[in-house]
Amino acid sequence: MNLVPRVLTPGFTRGHRENNIGGMDTNDSEAGGQLKNSTARGTERWMVAVSATGVIVSGLVLVIVLYPLVTPPPYITPTPSSDKSPSRPQARVTGFSDYNENHQSDMTRTPKQLHKIVLSDHPNTTHTSIQPQNENYQTNMTHISGQLHTKVSNDHHNLTEREQSPVLRKFYRMVTRNTEGAMNTTADPCQDFYEYACGNWGVRHPPPLGTTSWSNFEDMTLMIWRHMETEIQRVNSGFNTSLKDANPIVRGLVADYYMACENETHLTAEGVDPLKAVLSTMDEMYRQAAQDMEPLSAFQHMLQYVHHQLAIHSFFSWKVETDNKVEEALAIELRAPNVDVLPQGTDVKSNKPIADAYKIYAANILSRVGTYTDNTTREVSIILDLLETYLGLTGSPLINDTNIAELDTLAPFLDWHTYFNEAFNSTGTFINREERILSLIQDYLAAISKEIMAEINTHGPERLYIYLRWNVIQYYSQFLNERARNTILPLLDIITGQNTSATPRFRYRPCIKELEEKFALPTSYLLLESVKHHLPSGTIADTMKKVKNMANNIRDKYINYINSFVWVKPHAKAMLIDKLQHVKVLVGYPNILDDTKKLEDMLKLIKFNKTSLLQNQIALNRFNLQRQMRFLRQPELYSEWEFLSPMSLLSFYMYRRNTLLVPLGGFRYPLYSSKLPKPLTYATLGMFISHELGHAVDFVGRTRDIHGRANASMWDEETVRDFAERVMCRVRQYSKDYYPVQGLLTIAEVMADDGSIGTAYEAAKDALHHTTFPTQMVNLMKRLNLTPDQLFFINFAQLFCMSTAPGTTPRGIDHYPPHPTRVIATLSNTPQFHKVFSCPKDSPMNNINKACEIW
Repeated sequence: MNLVPRVLTPGFTRGHRENNIGGMDTNDSEAGGQLKNSTARGTERWMVAVSATGVIVSGLVLVIVLYPLVTPPPYITPTPSSDKSPSRPQARVTGFSDYNENHQSDMTRTPKQLHKIVLSDHPNTTHTSIQPQNENYQTNMTHISGQLHTKVSNDHHNLTEREQSPVLRKFYRMVTRNTEGAMNTTADPCQDFYEYACGNWGVRHPPPLGTTSWSNFEDMTLMIWRHMETEIQRVNSGFNTSLKDANPIVRGLVADYYMACENETHLTAEGVDPLKAVLSTMDEMYRQAAQDMEPLSAFQHMLQYVHHQLAIHSFFSWKVETDNKVEEALAIELRAPNVDVLPQGTDVKSNKPIADAYKIYAANILSRVGTYTDNTTREVSIILDLLETYLGLTGSPLINDTNIAELDTLAPFLDWHTYFNEAFNSTGTFINREERILSLIQDYLAAISKEIMAEINTHGPERLYIYLRWNVIQYYSQFLNERARNTILPLLDIITGQNTSATPRFRYRPCIKELEEKFALPTSYLLLESVKHHLPSGTIADTMKKVKNMANNIRDKYINYINSFVWVKPHAKAMLIDKLQHVKVLVGYPNILDDTKKLEDMLKLIKFNKTSLLQNQIALNRFNLQRQMRFLRQPELYSEWEFLSPMSLLSFYMYRRNTLLVPLGGFRYPLYSSKLPKPLTYATLGMFISHELGHAVDFVGRTRDIHGRANASMWDEETVRDFAERVMCRVRQYSKDYYPVQGLLTIAEVMADDGSIGTAYEAAKDALHHTTFPTQMVNLMKRLNLTPDQLFFINFAQLFCMSTAPGTTPRGIDHYPPHPTRVIATLSNTPQFHKVFSCPKDSPMNNINKACEIW
């Protein structure tokens, strides 16, 4: 699980930890999802509470923070140039992310000014300002590949400053300035290490105008998004680009989608007509169905159309996902709906500000695209009535093994056999009544079925159709012109507490984010090609090999860490160690990105055009649904990278596959740089890897075997009880001293944090004492009276430095505690840190409670 989210999901929903683990696993499908043996597993019941609202809302906030910075201002398409044009030098992709020396001034610029990037880390490039809208714009990836681009000897750290190349000299000066400039050396590291390491970071890096907070993670995400936007714009403008040698089919699809998405002139000319056409087709279908079919059948007919043809999963959703218990198998997995801007479980009825804003939003957009009954007031009332009923329904987050026959009994509002075959038959797949289905929503399905059947008995299917129609409008209106899209902004302001309405050209669903999220492999391929274009052959492969070796080294230390605990019985400990030894480590990106023929084959069923954004989005959603369905009978087509975009920043652990993913997007300073002394990279990227390995043995990971299959009986009841008591002890301590822990996901992150930096340090410790540091870093340590070990922990903490606007306080993102909290709480529970900084027992940064130690 990423330590910070992949930006919104959307953005984050695709990577949601709860979607990976699905809560706890049941042993069978009895009692609508209740545990078969409540006595044996009662000690684990405390772990199944998840706060979905916090996840979605904080994800929206992150998009709000980043959007004004990544969105390019409108620009006039310049005259294309041919490959023979002289005098336009091609700028280099210089780094999977080296901060430039003018970083401070960048952070204080307006959103428009932020599109001027300063090239750095290139031996032949001075500090040259560039603009996306300017004819002379040069391709830039300053923050995306610095440690990759320069081919240097393995002993380049041994060079004196005078002997270093200009690139290395500049890099090390930048690193030492960043390190020292962020620190508040007047603070006592044993009282508040975050203040010591990051106390001046906010002074040098205030939030950009229009945002409330800023950190390294927003900056790194922004750099990838902005780079890809620039490259795609150059493709569409006919300029030379680092993508000129990329596969033309892949390049063309991505560029066509982006051009249609960003062509506001054409979107304005079209108005809302594209969505009106979709709704007109739906309305005619419903009128015919209502006339020819029984009410329940008419409802199912329209639900199937919306789900399977428009790929809008109203009332419930599903996808083909890794099987919970069968190795290397896939299964249909039922989930809660995810189409509304409000998350499932929101109590709309008791939240008047949200209800009022929602009514205004619904009325505004319906007045633009039209209603089914020509009565906007009535339809808004129906939408709010059904929203209050259905959105508030929740169920147990337990995974249930079920099948179609059982679903027909549990939730008879659908003929489930017909429903699934209407979808899967299009891929040549037949679903029988015994098809194994994983359900995360058994209780919810029983409740929603009761409500829907009561609605049909009372009102017929029309109100349900109006609600279905509304779900289509709410989603696809975000792919119309700016005026239609912006009808949602006042509602977002109420939900998030931000001011999206005052943010110029804010977009709830940014074009580049849609590509990164819903067209992940083709977009990641272009990112890879743009980096390769500027690197010596084999550089990325060499970096991937180094990172995999790092992961293996940290795994060995994590095994030693687990082995050191005496409270775990030998049998249970042996299972955990075996589990860690079998974690599959995948680094960089999937093999298909190196095989353009396979990538072409994957894309042969999708076409985009440069003018119709809404039709492109429907095609994209249907394409992804079709791919999902093919996985069911062709599991060999599935890759773990379906779960995480290679463009993502941070590593991710998949419970169901016992797999650790370390994506290409993370090969960038300050997360990683091969120019840095190797041990220091363990404090950043290595720490994230260690964190993810921690999920393999957390309260969910420990219930899964070496293949990721669920097996809750691997521990005896006494060990489970001891484990639960220690986890709850840590939760109480964390909540009292640092931050209120609420929900399954936050507990999992706290557990993974606790062992992360200590284990990474153990893997780097010996090398720290045998590494020759660059002259600039040696001088830094002399000035600040630091040891290499202390610099290690400072590097870790500074990855989490953040700033907030006046009057605001640091806040958690999704289910993660705030950055300062994570630094303080993790280090105060890390013995290696206490020793390195000689922090006395019971000082604020050394308050370990032995009774709460888990791993």
